Amino acid sequence: MGDRAQRTQKGQAILLANPHLPWSDLYLWYEAQLVAPDLDAYGAALVGMPLLAIAFNEHLGWTIAVNPIDNADIYELTGVENGYRWESGVKPFDRRIETLKIKQADGSLREDPLVILSSVHGPVFKREGDKAMPCG
Repeated sequence: MGDRAQRTQKGQAILLANPHLPWSDLYLWYEAQLVAPDLDAYGAALVGMPLLAIAFNEHLGWTIAVNPIDNADIYELTGVENGYRWESGVKPFDRRIETLKIKQADGSLREDPLVILSSVHGPVFKREGDKAMPCG
């Protein structure tokens, strides 16, 4: 800690947590303390999550931060017939059919086919005109 702890009124280190999340709406927090043999931690958790995301105990403290990540790349391919332009030619989409089961008002299930096209970049999530957009 160096001399930073000496800058506080009690001469002890301070743990500051700022997760950059709102305290309402989708990010609804609740205050909690977990006590068990060999465990006594106090902090905050998101509703529906059983773990303390921001907390401390007598030995340490922890927090979270929101960091934007690049977890997907979206490509735009030019569609040609049943495929797309690739290098100097046309490559066909990989095609598979999944069955969606859709619950009806009377409780029965209706089965509908879902055609999934994939390219070298991953599954196609959008088609618009002659453009196909896979995500990889």
